[in-house]
Amino acid sequence: MKKKTYLIFFLGLVLLFFFWFFYLRNEKENRLTNQGNEIIAKVEKYKKANQKLPNSLIDIGIPIIDENNPPLYYEKKDSVNYIVWFAKSGEDVKTYYSDTKKWEDYQRFK
Repeated sequence: MKKKTYLIFFLGLVLLFFFWFFYLRNEKENRLTNQGNEIIAKVEKYKKANQKLPNSLIDIGIPIIDENNPPLYYEKKDSVNYIVWFAKSGEDVKTYYSDTKKWEDYQRFK
């Protein structure tokens, strides 16, 4: 009887791990990508209205409370290009490049 209880407990833990790893991880990435798309829309609106890129998120009305709030980052690369990125986990980042207008799962180093 104890073996059966341990087996059920172990299978429950495995199921919880897979739920966390696949569902919750993707849910977080999708949520942050959607928030990133909102930032991109605000940057593009600012760019159209002012003929220049904002210097920071503050310029488009997003207060920076601390290093992780908001969890997305904006960087002006030059007068026409910028990136928006967030950490998916640890060293793993997802980055939007304005020159390609695409989200990519790696960060270019130039």
